[in-house]
Amino acid sequence: MAKRTICDYVNYVGGIQYIDVTNKKLILAATTARQKYLAYLNELHIKEANDANSKKSLTRGFTTAENQEKKLQKEAENLE
Repeated sequence: MAKRTICDYVNYVGGIQYIDVTNKKLILAATTARQKYLAYLNELHIKEANDANSKKSLTRGFTTAENQEKKLQKEAENLE
């Protein structure tokens, strides 16, 4: 999408020679866009890791509860 926008703008102004590459706003926008994208990827990675950890802890909790239930059933059978 970004490449298409850039190509459209280059065509709009009449060619690459008419684009001011020393424009501070242009350089700043390009720099911050990359930083924002990297921050987004990092955030996404952290979120996925947290989701995976949550699923693991839930599974462990269910396993622990099932083990406790089995132990209680065995004790109840032994008491009968």
